[in-house]
Amino acid sequence: MTATRLVSRSSLTLSTLKCYSTNCPITKQPLGFSRTTNGITVAEHVMVIKPAAPAASGQACFPRLLPKHGRMPPITVLPSLLSADFTRLADELAACKAAGARMLHVDVMDGHFVPNLTFGPFMVEAMRRATDLHLDVHLMMTDPQKYIDDFRKAGSDAITIHVEAIGQRKLQTVMDQVKASGAKVGLALNPDTDPELWFWAFAQVDLVMFMTVYPGFGGQAFIPQVRPRIRATRAKFPQLDIQVDGGIARDTIPLVIADGANRLVCGSAYFKDKDRAGFIKWAEGLSASS
Repeated sequence: MTATRLVSRSSLTLSTLKCYSTNCPITKQPLGFSRTTNGITVAEHVMVIKPAAPAASGQACFPRLLPKHGRMPPITVLPSLLSADFTRLADELAACKAAGARMLHVDVMDGHFVPNLTFGPFMVEAMRRATDLHLDVHLMMTDPQKYIDDFRKAGSDAITIHVEAIGQRKLQTVMDQVKASGAKVGLALNPDTDPELWFWAFAQVDLVMFMTVYPGFGGQAFIPQVRPRIRATRAKFPQLDIQVDGGIARDTIPLVIADGANRLVCGSAYFKDKDRAGFIKWAEGLSASS
């Protein structure tokens, strides 16, 4: 039986559509429907894709959404070093570069904002000595503003802070502090945080990261309820770097790219893959038109 799959709501721009697992031809069909919530009827339009021919035996056929040229930044995989082998960290960093990674993700946890404790500026400094790749440092901390300068001096290229840790009243000051340090400015949101309340700040930063798991531990399952938040943000900010972190693997990457995410933080999915270079090439190739 040929399955029909939902690819995107009309809030995203559809252009070229291809199957990412096979080269089978596909057809696209618009489907309109309405839903009623609390007595209010809302019309919605979605695009469903039906393969014109069955996929090869043993292969699933998933259509791929390709945004219009120039509408979304390129797809980038960021290996999350929390999943690396720290007994041979220098080798792991070199292997990431050899596999084609251009950026690395560093999770800093304070044991208070999240229930885990990882590493501080001295570890980032050690990483900096071992690699020239872009270090994307994610501060999961109660008071990140106290440590911004330390992490920047250690070699962080981008510093991402949680809006929940700062709050609306102080966020402008802390964003300015990160910018003044010379680092790229990122904002992270937990799965249950409404991004629309923070749109005013998104216009001022270099990246926004949606947590697709509750932060604190690696290897958690992807939370699909975050997907509409990604779509809403991409519709509002077509050129913004939108990053996703948590449960990002081969089965979820096509989904979040279709939603508008272009930066993929991959921990265990990347480090446990037998072909890391192939993983990066596959994921980053999902945005390339052909």
